[in-house]
Amino acid sequence: MKKIYLYILISVFIVCSLSLILWFLYARNERIKLYAFYTPSHEKLLNEWFLPSLRSCDNYEIILERFEQECPSGTFMEHGWFDTMSHKVDLIIRAIKENWGDIFVHADVDIQFFGPTQQVIRELMHDKDMLFQLDTPYGMPCAGFFACRGNVKTLSVWQEIGNMLTDKNNKKNDQLLLWDLIKVRNPYSVKWSYLPSDKFIGGGTFTGNVWESGMPLTVPGGVLMHHANSTIGMENKIKQLQHAHTIVAERVKNNKSS
Repeated sequence: MKKIYLYILISVFIVCSLSLILWFLYARNERIKLYAFYTPSHEKLLNEWFLPSLRSCDNYEIILERFEQECPSGTFMEHGWFDTMSHKVDLIIRAIKENWGDIFVHADVDIQFFGPTQQVIRELMHDKDMLFQLDTPYGMPCAGFFACRGNVKTLSVWQEIGNMLTDKNNKKNDQLLLWDLIKVRNPYSVKWSYLPSDKFIGGGTFTGNVWESGMPLTVPGGVLMHHANSTIGMENKIKQLQHAHTIVAERVKNNKSS
């Protein structure tokens, strides 16, 4: 009788152990890979805003790359900026190849998270090749935060953008090239859309204007991600991050006290 009980206990232990292993493998496979890069000029954003907020909100598998400081100022469109963007596109192309048939997220590091985004993205990507943060109210897709499916169409888009960025005659940044390839012409028949603008916002999502310290910033209730873009210089990026964080923190505080 004791042997029967012992066999039962061993069987239960084996079944539970196998179930736990299978669950772990399933959960691991369900994680979306998030690719990001940074240069020394943006390390403060990475360590004080991006990574802490991301890790506290979601369980992405984070693939992080450090690039050399080819743009001394780290400022949009200044000397060396095109070289950095070229490396960024190389990373996106690599991500597409590493996630063939699956989805991944690309994110700049001037971003903070206020809630989990992974499930929202999975649901919205069911019939799409790419989903973009809305950069302006005029429909500009943001190249600094988007979800992408690894396939021939997306690979073709980003390879063409990469080729254009290394063309000495090209004067357009990666975002304008993206606008042309998916919104104006769409030669590769990419199925794409915007992430909901009440949950994924940038500095110019609702105005289309360049944000400066002291300006208002629209931060909807239920926001999940804020991208400190549509502004110039590291100081303004940090102030915009602080401003958005204060708005959300005050909202949470008021909700708890009411």
